[in-house]
Amino acid sequence: MYTVKECKSPKKFISWGCGIQSTALCVMSALGEIDKVDAIITAETGWEHQYTYKIRDYYIKWLEEHGQMVYVVQEGDIHNDLDRLSIPAWCDNGAPLRRQCTMHYKITPIRRKMRELCGLRLDNKGRTFKNTAHMLMGISTDEAERMSDSNRSWILNRYPLIDVGMSRAGCIDYLKSKGLPVPMKSSCVICPYIQPSWHKFVKDNYPKDFQDAVEFDDRLRHLASVIKKARTKELFIYKGIKPLSEADLESDLLREKKALDFCDSGYCFI
Repeated sequence: MYTVKECKSPKKFISWGCGIQSTALCVMSALGEIDKVDAIITAETGWEHQYTYKIRDYYIKWLEEHGQMVYVVQEGDIHNDLDRLSIPAWCDNGAPLRRQCTMHYKITPIRRKMRELCGLRLDNKGRTFKNTAHMLMGISTDEAERMSDSNRSWILNRYPLIDVGMSRAGCIDYLKSKGLPVPMKSSCVICPYIQPSWHKFVKDNYPKDFQDAVEFDDRLRHLASVIKKARTKELFIYKGIKPLSEADLESDLLREKKALDFCDSGYCFI
């Protein structure tokens, strides 16, 4: 694939993670308060929290009623992640494995749908105009350090929330002002970057999701021996380097830092 001159009529998309910021961005597009996008695309990993599916279903209906095209795309099912172990599970020395899940389950299917809607070849070959697609990302002013240029010349990343000076709290106020529900943090059930406080919230309010995470963590424990170059005897999804079933969440959340290394690509947790 090679790139020629700038595209004169780019298509606009929103990468929707079903979190607070990207949901506010979708609503702003639907109401014409920013450039209305050609399509909103959200990736299905196969193992989101129950509350994420509930809010997603609500907003898909609302957005379509307001004239927005919404596409749910999928690349495999993270339930089968033990076969490829793309998540950044924690090693016994406190270091994570290389994160591949964002690319595999989020970025790849979203970009494929973008190429399809732009009329580009799906094999990533052929002549492509620069900035054929504008990708609007739900990153707010308090996360400005997460902004980055796309590593594909046919995609131009844009940050409308930064442009209008809207913070995460501002997104919450915005959704409330429209009489719309405010999403909770979006993440996979088995994400190793979940904070102790969020594990506790899920345990208290969505016990099935928490039990699913515990069972996956138990299965994960002894896979270290089959992961090349892992240099670890055990693997965990809990940053405390202990089985999730044994974690003292009450004590650990008191020591919890403000943030972990959340997905910096802009495709998760927003």
